[in-house]
Amino acid sequence: MSTSAVVKAKRFLINRIVDQAKRADVPLTEVEIAMLGFAEASASQKDLEARTVFKRDYDDEKYESKITRLLRDV
Repeated sequence: MSTSAVVKAKRFLINRIVDQAKRADVPLTEVEIAMLGFAEASASQKDLEARTVFKRDYDDEKYESKITRLLRDV
């Protein structure tokens, strides 16, 4: 799979999750949305800053549970 195809697929999934969150009235912060697509290898400075905030301020298990529920409903 080409890099652009991977980027498109990733963006598609992120958009589906964000749309489902809106429909279900489940708030997602900008940091949470940034973490949906985070990849260390291709991270921008903004992505790295979001990851730092996430590690400091968010509970991994709660976040994963929230995203799992949204994915099931997508």
